[in-house]
Amino acid sequence: MYVFEMGQTLAAASQGTIGADGKSLYRALRRFERVGLVDSTWQPSGVGPRRRYYRLTTLGTALLRRFVRRNLAIFQQPDVACRLAALAAEQAPADAPGG
Repeated sequence: MYVFEMGQTLAAASQGTIGADGKSLYRALRRFERVGLVDSTWQPSGVGPRRRYYRLTTLGTALLRRFVRRNLAIFQQPDVACRLAALAAEQAPADAPGG
């Protein structure tokens, strides 16, 4: 995936709550590439200079899966789920259903 596409995907997936500029993404991707989490290739863009495209390596995919599983497990713990529900209820607008 091209860095510009990554930024758009990140914003869309987070419903606009997370954003990252291209420079930040490039810095992170270079670090990830150095440790073997992503690979990159240069490809023609069709509308200008070549672009660098990134993809997860096998190691990167395995690490991402562990990260997702761990975080899902954390948020499914009853005490964490109850605290999150209470926090959401505190921050719900007064005119919202149940508020």
